[in-house]
Amino acid sequence: QDGKFTLSNFNLANYVSARAVLDASGKTAVVETDVRFNKMPLALFYAKKGLDRGTLTGSVRLNSGGVSQQALAAALNGRIFLNVKDVHINSFRLIELPSFLSFLSPVDKTQPLTVSCAVVNVPVKNGVLTSVKKIGMESSMLDLQVNGDINLGTEKVDLKVHVSPRSDGILEAVFNSVSIGGTLALPSVRVNAEKTFDRALSLGMAFFMGGKEAAKELVRQEALKNVCADALAADK
Repeated sequence: QDGKFTLSNFNLANYVSARAVLDASGKTAVVETDVRFNKMPLALFYAKKGLDRGTLTGSVRLNSGGVSQQALAAALNGRIFLNVKDVHINSFRLIELPSFLSFLSPVDKTQPLTVSCAVVNVPVKNGVLTSVKKIGMESSMLDLQVNGDINLGTEKVDLKVHVSPRSDGILEAVFNSVSIGGTLALPSVRVNAEKTFDRALSLGMAFFMGGKEAAKELVRQEALKNVCADALAADK
């Protein structure tokens, strides 16, 4: 009414509470959102797609002001905190990754997937989402950590994704790091050829000197560890 929209104290059972304000009555629009999740059972929404357990806890608190959509995006401030725990997926119909993230798709889609934790804990400052070990996942197939920036004002993406497969495959361990650049509308995935070559060389030397077990031990030593704990840790 009169350029103002207010959503106050919306609740979904005991799982979700939300508040939102949009005031476009003045020269500058003002937006505030506060959404909180309290151990929301994910199976309520995805059971038919193969997810039979898992919970979501967290909050999305954002505010901004501007005279256009781009200005609002560039002025966005707040924090996005999502903590998913104890997820079990018995069917991969739930996992429909975009083509540029297809490398994250588990190799064996006939097996169920268990995600012990997945955390997004990123600040948003002047339209920029920044992760320094603030996005991580630990699962039965791989561990994952994402670092870098997403600039909502310019729509530019600059992320590095590190992956540690839980399998003993040496080949998967070679391609353990990729970069995602470009824009939100048209992202591109790049593999650092020099880094990949160096890693393949080090694994090859370990295999040459000590055999397959030595190469596997090197992979285990360099694997990601405690990515969810890192993401949950307070900012220093």
